[in-house]
Amino acid sequence: MRSGKRDKPSLTSHFALHASRFTNMKFIDEVKIQVKAGDGGRGCLSFRREKFVPLGGPDGGDGGQGGDVLFRVDAGLSTLLDLRYRQHLKAGNGAPGMGKNRHGKNGEDLVVTVPPGTLVFDDETGEQLADLVAADQQVCLLKGGRGGRGNARFQTATNRAPRHTQPGEPGEERLLRLELKLLADVGLVGLPNAGKSTLISSLSAARPKIADYPFTTLVPNLGVVKYGDFRSFVMADIPGLVEGASDGHGLGARFLRHIERTNLFLHLVDLSALQEGDPLAHFDTINQELAHYNPELTERPMLVVLTKQDITEVREQTPAMRREFEARGFSTLAVSAVTRSFKNSIDCTGQQTLTVVQTRGRVSSFFQQLSFRTREMRTILLAHVKRVVIKIGSGVISDPGGLDIERITNLCADVHQLRERGYEVILVSSGAIAAGKADLGITGKPQTIPLKQAAAAIGQSRLMRAYKEALRGHGLVAAQVLLTRDDLANRRRYLNARNTLMTLLEHDIVPIINENDTVVIDEIRFGDNDNLSAMATNLVEAQLLVILSDVDGFFDRDPRNHPEAQLISEIERITPEIEAMAGDEDTLLGTGGMITKLKAAKRATLYGAGTAIINGRTPHNLLYLFDGHELGTYFLPARDPMAARKHWIAFTKKPKGKLMLDAGAQTAVAERGKSLLPSGIRQLDGHFERGDAVRLCDLEGQEFAKGVTNYSSAELQRIIGRNTREITQILGYQYGDEVVHRNNLVIST
Repeated sequence: MRSGKRDKPSLTSHFALHASRFTNMKFIDEVKIQVKAGDGGRGCLSFRREKFVPLGGPDGGDGGQGGDVLFRVDAGLSTLLDLRYRQHLKAGNGAPGMGKNRHGKNGEDLVVTVPPGTLVFDDETGEQLADLVAADQQVCLLKGGRGGRGNARFQTATNRAPRHTQPGEPGEERLLRLELKLLADVGLVGLPNAGKSTLISSLSAARPKIADYPFTTLVPNLGVVKYGDFRSFVMADIPGLVEGASDGHGLGARFLRHIERTNLFLHLVDLSALQEGDPLAHFDTINQELAHYNPELTERPMLVVLTKQDITEVREQTPAMRREFEARGFSTLAVSAVTRSFKNSIDCTGQQTLTVVQTRGRVSSFFQQLSFRTREMRTILLAHVKRVVIKIGSGVISDPGGLDIERITNLCADVHQLRERGYEVILVSSGAIAAGKADLGITGKPQTIPLKQAAAAIGQSRLMRAYKEALRGHGLVAAQVLLTRDDLANRRRYLNARNTLMTLLEHDIVPIINENDTVVIDEIRFGDNDNLSAMATNLVEAQLLVILSDVDGFFDRDPRNHPEAQLISEIERITPEIEAMAGDEDTLLGTGGMITKLKAAKRATLYGAGTAIINGRTPHNLLYLFDGHELGTYFLPARDPMAARKHWIAFTKKPKGKLMLDAGAQTAVAERGKSLLPSGIRQLDGHFERGDAVRLCDLEGQEFAKGVTNYSSAELQRIIGRNTREITQILGYQYGDEVVHRNNLVIST
């Protein structure tokens, strides 16, 4: 899209409907449309003729550019219905040029909005032009014609009065075929009347048609399932799967395309008398149809769901059928969507029943209570990641002799693969000190600040050169971004740093963030780059932080000293008990141990980003993580994530002072969400200015909150303990009633 042109209002925004309302409208998943970009405007033939201006010469301006045709993803759409009735679309033409060298107006772009999962093909050649999956994703598929040149362009030394102009070029025109493949995390498959529609209606707000006869559901249905009170996933009910579906029987291959993008299958099996025949044979039939349609579908994780457990005869058959399926390697789940009860497969004899709590039509506890394998859970959570921060530890890319170039090359190859999959990648790398200490004759860790700074000054350029050369081999450009805590503590510099990083990502450049070790003193210390990676996750609004370490993940004790230590594969919340498991040992090459990685994970998850700690020395572990393999430790995002500004206050802005509050003020701030008034302050400590961060403590000095003050320490000395009405009388001015406003205050976790 050209700069300077406004987007034409969306053609389809007034058709936007939620996916759960499929049954209230016509579901269209394939259309053909004739689309044409705008023609360029013709050039102008004109001569300047003014009194007292001899030999004015030609002044015909160029024609305007024709409008482009752009396709944009609207997450609120779920069908191609509107395009079914608007099959001829055209962008605006460019206006002709005018005299006095005036350029014609550019034609307005045509913006066609489509639902996520839309594929665009050239109907004549069959070429795929676009795969539109991400919200607000936009591509230009047809370019507008170039405007013709006016006669002023053709003036030469021998042709002073040219009478030649150019017509505008015609815009591109194509017959396009649009296909919709629904985007869902979990796909429900099974024979007709197996209970798919009943299940999705019980777990989400979707309301498909439900009856006791086959082919009740004639279109796919989407539902959003919420679980754990803070996470959700999309479930799709795929109708019409029968024997021969891949060849067109039943509803045929029309709807099979909608399961190609799902990450996990729930295969529903009906054990009741309503479904004649052998349930295992039915199960094999559906799996064979999936394999015939697309062999890759057989590689997806699948959970077998035994439905209609409210029927007595079904419950009697369930234990034997479970053993049959589990002998084939499938986990099972017994379900009664009518009574909303689930029986997991951990204990087939005990028949443990898990009740799904229903709140306003949504399930508040589903995957947490069902025994999903870690790989299946991670597949669902990682499917929503678009931007990832990868922290690379010194122990991963260096050895006692210096940098390990081969390992850096392999990691950059993995980064290239992630970029090819559509991820935006930001690197936070340690290793500068390890890269430069050998030139100073140091074999162990530098022990003084000057030696650390000198080693960093030598190693920083060497480290970046290694990354740039490795990335250049894959056609990628690296950009070094040096940051200090002061850069991030200052809000304006923080926002400038974010704008810089976002601009680099927009231009397909890989940012490599380092701490500016050569100029800071208190930052070259234990665990600095682990903390920096968590800050960077908030800075760039990433959905995932990956910490590459020289250990396999988070253990219940240090595996280097305790061979019997157990790896913890998933941590929902970082509790004091979890923190106590982390040792404080550092490494020969790095400046942090597991405790700093745990703190970084806590900061990132409180922002709302998942965090994974994996072994970076194992080749291609990074790719295995995104493939859904069970490795390392995964920290789930917080139930109630902090807003970006509050996260910045809590973890990035350094406190300059301390305020001691009485019990009443502490209760009002910590429990009732109130702002801090001067009347509740009993004592202050430290020197700070207006806009600095301060700790809020009880009278014993125990911190319970942190915030940004509206008054300096000198001003507060005069107004602590006083009523807000007295502030202006005492100071002669007022910055507000609050010393710390609740919007600038964070309760300690």
